[in-house]
Amino acid sequence: LRFGLHPKLRADSARLGTGEPATVYKADEDDDLWVRAPRRLARGDSLELTVFYHGDIIDRFADFFFIAPSADWYPVNGQGQALATFDVTYHSPARYPLVSVGERGDSTVAGGVRTTRWVTREPTTRARFNLGLFERYPVRNEGAPPLEVFWSDDAHRALRRAAAERGAILLEQRNMRQAVATDVSNAITLFASLFGPAPFEHFAVTEIPYGEGVSFPGMIDLSWSTFQNTADDGFDEFFRAHEAAHQWWGIGIRSGSYRDAWLSEGLATLSGLWYLQAQRRHNTEYYRFLDQYRADILALRDDAGPISIGYRNSTPDVPHGYDVMIYEKGAWVLHMLRAMLLDLGTMRGDRFTALLRSYYETFRGGVATTEDFQVLVERHTGAPMGWFFDQWVRGTAIPTYRVAWTAVPAEGGRFAVRLRVAQQGVPDSFQMPVIVSVDLGDQRTARFRVRVRGARGEYTSPLLPSEPRGLVFNDLHSVLANVEMERW
Repeated sequence: LRFGLHPKLRADSARLGTGEPATVYKADEDDDLWVRAPRRLARGDSLELTVFYHGDIIDRFADFFFIAPSADWYPVNGQGQALATFDVTYHSPARYPLVSVGERGDSTVAGGVRTTRWVTREPTTRARFNLGLFERYPVRNEGAPPLEVFWSDDAHRALRRAAAERGAILLEQRNMRQAVATDVSNAITLFASLFGPAPFEHFAVTEIPYGEGVSFPGMIDLSWSTFQNTADDGFDEFFRAHEAAHQWWGIGIRSGSYRDAWLSEGLATLSGLWYLQAQRRHNTEYYRFLDQYRADILALRDDAGPISIGYRNSTPDVPHGYDVMIYEKGAWVLHMLRAMLLDLGTMRGDRFTALLRSYYETFRGGVATTEDFQVLVERHTGAPMGWFFDQWVRGTAIPTYRVAWTAVPAEGGRFAVRLRVAQQGVPDSFQMPVIVSVDLGDQRTARFRVRVRGARGEYTSPLLPSEPRGLVFNDLHSVLANVEMERW
């Protein structure tokens, strides 16, 4: 039997449920733990096994404790995707608060050692804990689950001192506990209203000395840097909301395989942007992030593969291929669906929200594949959508539109717009509905869609009440594309 176990941990012995010893082997600095089974196991068999092991996987720098969020600190069955319930008892120094997945039960202190028991209510893929010189900051906002933020003010003071010794100044904004708590709590509230009830009754947010964020059931690890300040460009608000969104996408619904990882990461990324859009109450940062993602995607268009190959997009030549294709292009694909389902008359996005609610309700607590998601998309659009998933998930082509337009007078003082569109860089069969907006003056805007298909085509708008003063082709970033405007 093969298990995963952190390279720094050493296996001492193993015991079967019958009390008999089991042969165990683990090489030094290796993450494979091998246990000899008492018999060949067949489908449906079960085996109770206890493994004894030890080692030091917690590093400390000043007042930061380094516990890698992805560390296999207990024997992990398979690739870490198997579901299990966890009943964990921790013994830790009483002066260092400890936070874990699950509901905290008994807690006692004796001889400077705190013993706590944590039990998960629902099966999950991983158990995670964190401890440190934390201060606890509880938050309870109306309509939101209770939230606790754990961060280390001592660690941040140590960072400032270390920076000062180097002759540098490390800036830190005030009230960062409140800022982080507000974003996470508001994001959970927003996502519950959009996607469905929060999957857990309370949440813990803990600071980690890494440059990343990781989400576990009811527990969110956030980088120390987002406790240092909140960037003006919106990244920190997006980052905090992205990790909160994983409680729905990635934990609430798990990816069927590495080929479907874009659903979890793309939805979490889009949700983070959605939160930023709602908080700022305008679209500037939302579209600026999409523009940056588009630049990243175009930079790799000749080197990276389709979304559907998942982690294999990262290679020695394209080390960031996974991040760009799965997180960024994944978010773009979902944004395009959002634009396709937008009611241009009312500018309401209820149909897209209904799609995501249906997705969450249907697959909550289980796994979902790209094909599963496609079926739901087809149900909500009322049309076959294989062409869309073939182009954007299983394909790599990105169109360039060369566009010219002119206004044509019509009866009753009305006008129509004629468009001439050349589509380049994609197969002739490539098609997309593109949103076009027309400036009619006096702060009036008319929007309509044209379905661009083939190498070249001409399109005529619905009749407009007055003469157009300007036109935006691919408004609302409706398609991941380049647009080049030409004279008629």
